[in-house]
Amino acid sequence: MFPCVMMMFHLMFASGVDYQCPYGECECFRARIMCDNLGMEELPPLLTTQPTVNTYLSADNNAISHIRAGTIPAGLVEISLVNNPIVSIDDTAFALSSTTLEIISITNARFTRIPDAFRNLTALKYFTLSGLQIQDWNSDVMKVIGATIEMMSLGPVGLTSWPSWFQFFTSLTEVTISGNAIASIPEDAFDQIYNRLTSFGIINSSLTELPKALSKLSVLETLIVQVSDLSELAWLPSFGKLTTLRLEDAHLSSAGNLSNALKVVADSVDFVGLQGNRLTTIPELSFMTTLSAVDFMHNRISDTLSGSFPPGVETVDLSYNLLPAIPRPIYNLKSLAYLTIPWNYVTGLTGTEIPTSTTQADFGHNLISELTDSSFPENSSIIYLTLSYNPIVKISSSAFQNLLHLGSLLMTNTNINRLPVSLAPLKTLYYFDISGSQNLVCTCEEVSLRPLFLRLESMKGNCGQIDIYYFYTSLSVACPT
Repeated sequence: MFPCVMMMFHLMFASGVDYQCPYGECECFRARIMCDNLGMEELPPLLTTQPTVNTYLSADNNAISHIRAGTIPAGLVEISLVNNPIVSIDDTAFALSSTTLEIISITNARFTRIPDAFRNLTALKYFTLSGLQIQDWNSDVMKVIGATIEMMSLGPVGLTSWPSWFQFFTSLTEVTISGNAIASIPEDAFDQIYNRLTSFGIINSSLTELPKALSKLSVLETLIVQVSDLSELAWLPSFGKLTTLRLEDAHLSSAGNLSNALKVVADSVDFVGLQGNRLTTIPELSFMTTLSAVDFMHNRISDTLSGSFPPGVETVDLSYNLLPAIPRPIYNLKSLAYLTIPWNYVTGLTGTEIPTSTTQADFGHNLISELTDSSFPENSSIIYLTLSYNPIVKISSSAFQNLLHLGSLLMTNTNINRLPVSLAPLKTLYYFDISGSQNLVCTCEEVSLRPLFLRLESMKGNCGQIDIYYFYTSLSVACPT
């Protein structure tokens, strides 16, 4: 036997770690014990009570209603019990992993009281509960686990007010609370962790204003607020640490109020998410010196003249708005790499409206009917271009002449009837999809495209019942040259 193999076996047995899978009914692979989707009503008996190499147990999507003592393996670091109708957990169920278990995820269970079994978990750091109706939060247990938990995610768990036990959670760095009817957050809610909490999210709650408690968070980096009717935007933390701000589905309609509120984070935030609001104009954002990305998806923006961006913005998403054209604030963004404006009412493209720095542009699902010689800017950097689901009927012979770096072109479901010969000079194109264009026909007039189409890595589309690739490999050879 080779020396390295001998050494491996020596270490295995010397360490006292068992390499047997703890359950006969489940599969084990490397560190994972996989018991998902087996219809189990309870965890099976253990084959060993010694720690094994398997430190992660996943028993998701079963019918487990009771977790008995002596059925959870020793030495676990993580356990996932997602989608199980758990009613009860024996007090000593986690005994074999009480000092090693760091991560617990339980969803759609049926217990209404926080189990005493959690009290013994001295190493617990990451705690996820969702889809429960907790009536008794068992404060004695919450006080114990609150000392060690660093990241907590609570989905719908029946909270109707800010929990009093939150004061015990003194090690938290990340918190997300979603789907609970919390209408207010006390001003002192984060006093124990004001200099520890780096990420906070409250989603689908009953808040109508940003809580003053947020203004005390001196190291907060990520703030996510998704509520149905946010009328007051004061109290953003102003310590210069916040980098990600998402104020989504909040019915925000005043671009002016939003601009004023963002001034306190102007020199730290690099991403602003404003998805699902009621903005009709782009807010003034030129003062946000560190902003690099902004998301306006699912608003009502129709004004193409108002608003501003700082020059360093690299990503703008204006999907699902009411824009008839590319907004003027976009024109001179010299660092813009990603421009996304699908599902609007854009009727045409002009090269002077698209920054030359843009490498990825999505204009799909608009009302563009024609591409002209000046639709794209000179010296364009566009590599990925989407024009799908536009009623394009005409493409000039030089429409793509400025796209010297174009690699991927999606033009599915348009109204064009001839293949665009303006693609012929493109040396970098490797992917072309023109499928779904019902009026398209292939003729010898487009034979100049043959060298291009034969070297593409991938091409999709048909001329009637004829695959375009087949036309150029087999039929076009009969065309006069």
